[in-house]
Amino acid sequence: MTEPPAGKPGEIRLFIGLILIVIGVLWLVASGLCSAAFFVSLFTEAGDFREALSIVPMILLVGGFSCGVGFAVYVVGRAMRPKS
Repeated sequence: MTEPPAGKPGEIRLFIGLILIVIGVLWLVASGLCSAAFFVSLFTEAGDFREALSIVPMILLVGGFSCGVGFAVYVVGRAMRPKS
């Protein structure tokens, strides 16, 4: 059996890295759009502006955590792929 050269990553590693990059980007986009949609709907449907502003930190906390997880998946995928 032939093994890949020491400096070149295997095909499986490249494929899994690509899958993780795609999942990370989709996760970032989905959580960002969901947070933005909730934010917009909160301000368009809320009767009291102060009440709407009091919910914004919760949106940023939950949406920010989700975006952070998506970014971490993206970074792991980029680390598995070669620089060029």
